[in-house]
Amino acid sequence: MHIGQHIKEVHIHRIFRKENMDIALLERISKALNYDFFRDLSNEFQEKV
Repeated sequence: MHIGQHIKEVHIHRIFRKENMDIALLERISKALNYDFFRDLSNEFQEKV
């Protein structure tokens, strides 16, 4: 495994261990993956209300 790939995997694992995530980080991840995680959060919120 290339060292760069290993570093990325370690960073991803650190993100998933966190209980909370910064909105700016979530926005960056959403853009990188071309997926609207904010929509998921909004839908989950609406179900709880």
